[in-house]
Amino acid sequence: MAGLIVTLAVAPLKTLIETEASGLALPVDVGQLALGAMLLAWFVHKVAARAPIRFSRNPIYLPLLLFIGCAALSLVGALSLGFGLRELLTWIEMALLVALTVDMVGFDGARLHWAVLAVLVAGAVQALIGLYEFFGGSGADHLAILGGARYRAFGSFGQPNPFAGFMGLCVALGAGALWGALAAWWAAFRRGAAGVRQTTPVVGYGLLTALPAAALLASWSRGRGWGRGRRSS
Repeated sequence: MAGLIVTLAVAPLKTLIETEASGLALPVDVGQLALGAMLLAWFVHKVAARAPIRFSRNPIYLPLLLFIGCAALSLVGALSLGFGLRELLTWIEMALLVALTVDMVGFDGARLHWAVLAVLVAGAVQALIGLYEFFGGSGADHLAILGGARYRAFGSFGQPNPFAGFMGLCVALGAGALWGALAAWWAAFRRGAAGVRQTTPVVGYGLLTALPAAALLASWSRGRGWGRGRRSS
């Protein structure tokens, strides 16, 4: 699970590393390296625990495999076969990440919150980067807003709109987790047992929801496509 959290947190740093650390020559991007390390840790754990390596059936595999199959067919006559193969590999890696997560977490409440936490931690990292950019740490003059006093936040995505899309997903997920934590706290409060154990998730999920919500506003995104959003800015 630590590998999952690290993978989701560092994967969006690809563009930032390419632009700010161009001298750092990596054979693949940092997200793929993290996924490889996560896969190795998962395999070592399976061997050490003498657990069989098998993937349970899950309905989410069907649409993923259908999409990957259609994407593979679209390579026929592609203008750039190398670029198409890289994009196809990205979706194969996504399917692998889904399979590993389902195997580690499953869909039971006892471990599912770790997967939710992993996504929210990744979102919080990006939100902090975006807020730093908004308050003057951007340096991207073409993203200046409010008379040049602020900058549109873009995290490490390089563009505000995809960054805003990720923030929006994190806000929705965080709000759901916060609602569940509040419901549990309220139930404990009515029994007179609302202590630190019940309060900590409320505070934690509240913070992990507030950060991407603030970064979403700082992105100044209106939900348009990147090309149109760039012209309108």
